[in-house]
Amino acid sequence: MIMTRLLAATLSLALMSACQDASTDPAAEARAAAAANRWVDAHRQAGAALRDDPANAELLELRLRAALALGDGEGALAMADRLAAANTDLGPGQLDRLRAEAHIRRGDPAAALTLLANDSTADAYRLRAMAHGVAGRMEVAAAERLAGLAAAPDDPRLNADHALALAEQGDGAGARQHAARALAAAPDGLDGLLAAGRVELSLGDAGSATTHLAEAHRLYPDSHGALVAYAQALGMTGQIDAARPLIERAHAAAPEDLAVALLKARLAAQDGQWGLVRATLQRVEDRLRESADAAILYAHALNRTGQGVQARALAERTHTRHPDYVPATRFLAELHLAEGRREEAAALLRPYLSDAKAEPYLRDAAREAGLTAKAGG
Repeated sequence: MIMTRLLAATLSLALMSACQDASTDPAAEARAAAAANRWVDAHRQAGAALRDDPANAELLELRLRAALALGDGEGALAMADRLAAANTDLGPGQLDRLRAEAHIRRGDPAAALTLLANDSTADAYRLRAMAHGVAGRMEVAAAERLAGLAAAPDDPRLNADHALALAEQGDGAGARQHAARALAAAPDGLDGLLAAGRVELSLGDAGSATTHLAEAHRLYPDSHGALVAYAQALGMTGQIDAARPLIERAHAAAPEDLAVALLKARLAAQDGQWGLVRATLQRVEDRLRESADAAILYAHALNRTGQGVQARALAERTHTRHPDYVPATRFLAELHLAEGRREEAAALLRPYLSDAKAEPYLRDAAREAGLTAKAGG
């Protein structure tokens, strides 16, 4: 009798679930998810709706834009091909611009530039700048952005991209100006919010950055960039407990993203889990030259887990590439001192002994190496 009731209850639940599934409209769900910037759900629901209506231009475009938002260039190109086969007119040059962005996402800037060759829209200038940037032609990328801004000075995405480029060049005032323009043009736009937050992070104003990035994460919950930048800002403001679940989520989604791996490794280092630090950064070892912070943290982890020779080799490479990066200088000097090479340590630390702006630990390390103020001068 009990088994009969259980089977009846199970069947009832299954029938209810089937009815609920049948009444769900995936096309409507896809539109609602896209409107809320929930691109994971939008991508999934649009795919479900397209199974019943494979040539629906609205759904194809929605899934294409969702793929781009999620960084899936291959998927976006597949949707673009289906849109073209359906003879869909999205407006002059629009499909080519979407294709171009998809090519950039998949690392083919040449194909993108071919598609954009005769396009003078603001978005084309932005995409050409992105393509040249991916190809390493930074001056050409800057020229494209400036040309686009001359034609469309209030374009939010061009201003956002230019703000980030200026921040990387150390032009804080210019970066803030263009980030402000991006926000003024589109207060709820992801590009402007991210640019404003990242610019403030680069300038050391983690409080202002957190405000912008919290809003970006709220409005664009599926944006990996917003998630990572917000976690960085929380970490900089000491809100480790709030940052921890965001970092874990980001790392689970993209374990080979260098910025995310560094965030997770820093958490592990704070917890004293040096084996986890090493394992986390080992997955991005081939990209360590892009981040002195990650390289030196990995060197620390190697040293803490019994691989001192490899740690010193990595520290030496990092110091050679980034001679003004103080943590590399400090760590390499500490390794020299631990191994009894006082002269090598002294050579690294001597410039800091008489530098009034040097961190106290550097002057202390210099004295440990046998230097005096007179010798340092």
